[in-house]
Amino acid sequence: MCSTISKEATGASLLPMSAAQGKTAELEQYKAELAATADRVPDALKADFTNLKDTAIAGLKDQTVYSSGKFEKAMAPVTTWLSANCK
Repeated sequence: MCSTISKEATGASLLPMSAAQGKTAELEQYKAELAATADRVPDALKADFTNLKDTAIAGLKDQTVYSSGKFEKAMAPVTTWLSANCK
């Protein structure tokens, strides 16, 4: 599960690039994968990962999510959890 969480969390930062390139099918697939991962993460991470997912998706319509630091703030607890629980 650690590698999946890490992959999806890192990929969330690439959503705006996919959107900017007009890769609609790829974007929709990634959003579905992100949502599926949010449903499967351990309970201790569920709220934080769901927040990351929601923040990343919101950033598709509002680029200030990334420029204002909201995305980094949402990513921080996920990164902390990965550091503490995955070796």
